[in-house]
Amino acid sequence: MLDPGQDTRDRLLDAAERRFAAAGFAATSLRAVTGEAGVNVAAAHYHFGSKRELLRAVFARRMAPVNAERLERLDALEAGPGSPPHIEELLDAMLTPALTLAARNPEIAELGALIHSEPAAEVRGLLEEIFGEVQRRFTTAFHRCLPTLDATAIELRLTFSIGALAHSIAHRAVAEPEFARVRSELLAFLAAGMRATAHLPPYSPPGAPRREPT
Repeated sequence: MLDPGQDTRDRLLDAAERRFAAAGFAATSLRAVTGEAGVNVAAAHYHFGSKRELLRAVFARRMAPVNAERLERLDALEAGPGSPPHIEELLDAMLTPALTLAARNPEIAELGALIHSEPAAEVRGLLEEIFGEVQRRFTTAFHRCLPTLDATAIELRLTFSIGALAHSIAHRAVAEPEFARVRSELLAFLAAGMRATAHLPPYSPPGAPRREPT
């Protein structure tokens, strides 16, 4: 027999996910969420306490399994015979769990976009809480893999990589039948970017005066 309390909680999470994805965190009220879920505001306060905690629960429900798989894959790579792992292996461990989730649940595309574009301070803080350990572990792993790059280069390139992942998910690229092709092309593209030589002279079109690096 289903627990009525759990059913209410799940309905609130489903409604909140849809509302947050459609309108963002700041523009979504608890009353709008509870109205869609068919419960009263007191139920939302009982189960989550606040709108911020409701958002945390929405993120955690989707991302906790993804983050757990990411860290399991990273642990396996770091315990394996290859030291350090290849860039492609690290990118695969970091990106594929999220790509797979999006491919199986295309309805979360808008939520994926929200995670990386919502300006509300509550969302930015939650990102650190939810993804902080994963970010730190993979940043350290990429430092070992790319020892000639400084910390800023690694952090920027990982930011660009997550941006490409979020864009792919938000535009439902991975929900298409060509999932394997999308994954393969994304990993190849990002691996090349991670390996790229840094600090090259600025590009000058043919015929333009050459600019010397400063």
